[in-house]
Amino acid sequence: MHRPCHRLSRRPSTWAAGLCVLAALISTGCANPAPVPRAAPAPQKVTESARILLGEAQQAGAAIPKVPLARDRAKMQQAVGEAWLSLGDADQALTCARGIDGWRRAELLAQVARVRTDAGDAAGAAALLEEATAVVAGTDHWSHDRVAADVAAVWMRLGKPDRAEAVLRPDSVPDRARFENARTALMPAEALDAQADAFDKAIATQAFDLARGGLDGYLTLLARSADDAPRRERAMRALDAGIPGLPVDLQVKYLIDMANVLVDIRQTSAARSATDRARAIIRESTFLPEDVAPVGAPIAVALARQGEGTAARALLRELRSRYDASVARIDDFRRAQALRALGEAWMALGDPSEAARSFVDAVDAGSLNPNARPRAEDLCMTCIAMVRCGFTPDDALLKRIGTIRAGLGDPW
Repeated sequence: MHRPCHRLSRRPSTWAAGLCVLAALISTGCANPAPVPRAAPAPQKVTESARILLGEAQQAGAAIPKVPLARDRAKMQQAVGEAWLSLGDADQALTCARGIDGWRRAELLAQVARVRTDAGDAAGAAALLEEATAVVAGTDHWSHDRVAADVAAVWMRLGKPDRAEAVLRPDSVPDRARFENARTALMPAEALDAQADAFDKAIATQAFDLARGGLDGYLTLLARSADDAPRRERAMRALDAGIPGLPVDLQVKYLIDMANVLVDIRQTSAARSATDRARAIIRESTFLPEDVAPVGAPIAVALARQGEGTAARALLRELRSRYDASVARIDDFRRAQALRALGEAWMALGDPSEAARSFVDAVDAGSLNPNARPRAEDLCMTCIAMVRCGFTPDDALLKRIGTIRAGLGDPW
């Protein structure tokens, strides 16, 4: 079984067109935003359960040896730092960042800088941006441009467009597109039509990264169009036309992202239409068995947001049945991902008992591989998933997590 191939191209010939689009994006840069209005963030209490789970996740990730698994170790360490950020604890996230070797340190530093910016700490954010830039300075690795796009976006939030432009390489097409999406959230309303013109050109190239940048930009524009019917309709037309060119799993993702934005701007009928299209893809397309639940679970969450709780629960039960029927054909190191997705979705629907079933099964499924690296990664990501959705494990599950973590060791 396989996914149908996407129709967007990565061919070199598309990049010449991409550079032309990049010029169009840069030409809109005259409309620079002011600093983002900020309010002090509401204090957030981190539960003892969350601290225990993230402690286990952090130990599991750090147990992965740097040699020869530095990349895997850094990925888990970044995921833990992002989980701390999701709880509002930027200090813990910063501690995680400084324990990471490589470009992922810089990416997490930029994420912390954004939180500092929105909390009103401009000086602290600027220092972190300088630190992030220094981590990837002097390298031609693709991660340089990815980090630069994130750093530039935060400079824009700080109201410093010149600093933003200075860190971007002029020939980095996909990363410039990511930056422009971030800038779309901040720019004055009168600049949005020109920005949308550039997104149209990006999508028309059918270059994969550039077209996705255009679709992401239109989602951001859609979020700003609650009271602007012409712009809202333009964004929806562009998304409707561009999404079918993606791989089927990304078609579902973008349709659900679109539906959630439409709910946020009170366009419930259009949101349901997008959700129905996503459900049709799940019914009619062929997925690898381990991908069905991760792709389908966000549809259930979207249905619940639209007041369709009964349909949402029915969908999650169907996804679990499909997982159970095909589990023997799923490699052991890929099973926990599906169960985590179901657990998070059940929590979003307000059903912790069903979530517990999924998370207990995820912990057990992640412990099956004879090699410690996939066991460590699954344990780390399952702990993070529980924290992210607010699930509180019972003592038996916490003990099981601790036992698996303590057992990590050779062979990796």
